Amino acid sequence: MITRHYPMLLLSIILLGGTLASCQEDDINDKEPESSIQLASNDTLGQYLVDQDGYTLYFFTQDVSGNSACNGDCANNWPIVQNESARLGSGLQDADFGSVSREGDAVQTTFKGWPLYRFQGDSQPGEINGDGQDGHWFVAKPDYSVMLAHQVIEGDTLSQYIVDPEGRTLYYHFPDEQDVSNCKVGCIEERPVFFAGENLILPSGLGLDKFDIIVREDGKRQSSYKKRAMYSYVQDGFRGSILSHIAADWTVARVSWTKPGEGD
Repeated sequence: MITRHYPMLLLSIILLGGTLASCQEDDINDKEPESSIQLASNDTLGQYLVDQDGYTLYFFTQDVSGNSACNGDCANNWPIVQNESARLGSGLQDADFGSVSREGDAVQTTFKGWPLYRFQGDSQPGEINGDGQDGHWFVAKPDYSVMLAHQVIEGDTLSQYIVDPEGRTLYYHFPDEQDVSNCKVGCIEERPVFFAGENLILPSGLGLDKFDIIVREDGKRQSSYKKRAMYSYVQDGFRGSILSHIAADWTVARVSWTKPGEGD
């Protein structure tokens, strides 16, 4: 005699289906949330920041103070990044990110003090059409050795000059000779040498062949640009400050500056 247990079989199928559905739901819930800011890379640029959709992020050189100088039509072409609780991809650190208030109570995400933007001219993820635009816009990289800045220093014209990765101004010393520093005891305490390292990561507006390393009499290594040694200034208490520029024998490290009587 054959005994049929259809109700038990049906119950088993229902229980098994519920278990599988529960496992699938757990898998979905356990899935790592997508990073809202992450790192991308290519052979030309190396590593750079992108948003959750893979669109390139940028720095604006006029933002050297840490506040955004891009408003109105500028902000239409360069939409700001707004993400106060950004989920960061591998290789990025929370300590490097912050925010800055803008006109109209908007809050803009910053990286190492630089406000972040997208570019309307990038129509596809991975495009970098904004890099080098007008000499003021550069891909946001995590590891720049130096950065470019624009600021009105004298008169009413923007000057382009070199800053460290956090926006602190670098300077030239008039009495220095080419690839020779004459800032020694009594000088160097106020104007520490700047050394960017050996394997430089530069914004596209600067040529690697213009940089060199000076070995000073005290044994320290110092970076130079166009054979001019570069220094910081201890009295510059905040990014974008140019206090040493008004001191005798000092000028900001302008990209186009040459000492009178010397060639480029």
